[in-house]
Parts: sequence; C-alpha cells; structure tokens
Amino acid sequence: MTNFDYLKKEKKFSDFVDIAITAEKLINVDAASCILDCRRAMENCN
Repeated sequence: MTNFDYLKKEKKFSDFVDIAITAEKLINVDAASCILDCRRAMENCN
C-alpha cells in the first residue's frame, strides 16, 4: 500500500497516479529516479 493508492479510484488522477506510486517506491532505492518520476507525475497533472 502506498500513500497514493486511494487516487487510483478517481479517473481524474489517472494521468499521474501510477508515476507517483512508482516515485514513492523508489525513494529508498534510487533518489535520483524518484525525483525524475515526481517531476513526470506533476507534468502529467491536468
């Protein structure tokens, strides 16, 4: 379970929720990739 799982239920968040979840999972493994995915998620927000 992640902090963003609840957003998967809402269609309006579908553009970025999967990227946000991936970013969260990467924070302890690869911080640089996490940062890039955070940016990608925010760029996909409408």
